[in-house]
Amino acid sequence: MKEDEIKNQENNELPNNVIKQEAVFQSTEEPNEKETLGLTRSDALANAEMILSFAAEAGIDVQPEIIRNIVQAKHMEASKTWTIDGETNFWIAYKTVAYLIKPVSIDSIKASEEAKIKVPNWFQRFLRKKYKRSIVHHAVLRYSSLAIFIMILLLLLQIYSLIGSLLLDSIEKGNLGMKNEEIRLSELILITENNAENRSAILEKTNIEINIEKNTKEINSSIELLQTWMRIADFVFTDEAKKMENKIEPKLLEADADINFDAISQEFVIDKNIMAIQEAKSLIQILTLYILPLLYGLLGGLAFVLRSISVETKSVTYTKSSNLKYGLRIHLGALAGLAIGLFWGDIEKQNLNFIESVSTAFVAFLAGYSVEFVFRLVDQLIFSIGEKKEDKKAEPQKIKTE
Repeated sequence: MKEDEIKNQENNELPNNVIKQEAVFQSTEEPNEKETLGLTRSDALANAEMILSFAAEAGIDVQPEIIRNIVQAKHMEASKTWTIDGETNFWIAYKTVAYLIKPVSIDSIKASEEAKIKVPNWFQRFLRKKYKRSIVHHAVLRYSSLAIFIMILLLLLQIYSLIGSLLLDSIEKGNLGMKNEEIRLSELILITENNAENRSAILEKTNIEINIEKNTKEINSSIELLQTWMRIADFVFTDEAKKMENKIEPKLLEADADINFDAISQEFVIDKNIMAIQEAKSLIQILTLYILPLLYGLLGGLAFVLRSISVETKSVTYTKSSNLKYGLRIHLGALAGLAIGLFWGDIEKQNLNFIESVSTAFVAFLAGYSVEFVFRLVDQLIFSIGEKKEDKKAEPQKIKTE
C-alpha cells in the first residue's frame, strides 16, 4: 500500500502534457505483423497486385470496383491509415480476383516468374544476368538433363546387351551346325570305308571336314570376343577362370607326356569356354529382366513428367509443390518398369497373341508412362481375388443352411 501511494504521488507531480504524450504513444503502437500466423496484409497486397497484373495480361475481365478496392488498400498501406471497411473490402477483392484466375494461382505465377537479381555475384556480372531462372525453368533443366542421362545409359546398356546376345547366338548356331555336320561326317566315314571308290561321298566328306574346321575357328573367335565382352562386367562375377588356372598349373607341370599335357590343357580350355558362356547368359538375363526394364520405366516416368510440365507451363499452373508430385511419379515409373521385368515371363506363358509381338522394353516404358493404369490393374486383380475367396467361404454356409 505504501509503494502504491508513493507512485501516485510521483504521477501527480508530473506535468499534464507528459502524461498525455505517454497515453498517445500507447494507443498508436501496432503489433508486429511478422509475428502473426498466415498471410500478412503487405504480403496479401503484393499478391493481389501480381494477380491483377496477370489478369490484365491474360485479358481476364475484372470489375472496376475490385480494382479500386485493391488500389485503395495499396494507398492505405503506404500511409498506414487502414480502416475496418477498407481492410474488409480488400480481403473480399483479393478473394474475388484469386477466384477469377483459377486454375492459375499465386504460387503458379510466382513459379513462372523470373526474380530480379539484387546483388549479382562475379559470374552473374560476367554474363550480365539481371534475372534468376524461374522455378519452372529449373525443373525443366533438371528433369530434361536426367532424361538425357537415362537415354544415353540405356543406349549403352542396350548396345552392350545386343553384342553379347549376338555372340551367344553365333556360338549356339555354330555348335548346332557342328553337331549336324559331325553326324553326317560319321555316316560318310562308314560309307567310304565300305566303298572307297565312292567319289561323291569322298568329296562331301572333304567339304564337311573343311566346314567343321571353319566353324571351329568361328566358334573359338566368338568365345574369345565373348570373354573380352565379359571383362566390362568383371565386378559382377568372381574370376573363376584364374582360380581354375591356378588349380590346373600343377597338373600341367606334372604331365610327363605330350598326350597328357594336351588332354589337360584342352580340358581346361573347354571348361573355361563353358564358364564364359554361362556367365554371359546370366549377365544378359540380369540386364533384360531387371536393369533395362527398370531404366525404361524410369524413362517413361520422365517422359510423362516433361510432358506434364510443358502443359502446366502453357497454362501457368506449375507450382513449387509439383516437384514432390513429379519426384514420386518418377520413382513409381521405375518401380512399374521393374515389376514388368519381373513378371513378364509369367505373362508370356499365357500364350496371348498380342504378347508375342510386344517387347519387354516397350511394355516397361508404357508402364512407367502410365503408372495409374498399371496399378489400377493390380488393384482390380487383388479385388477379384478377394471376391473369389469370399464366394468360396459363402458356398459352404449356403449348403449348411439348405
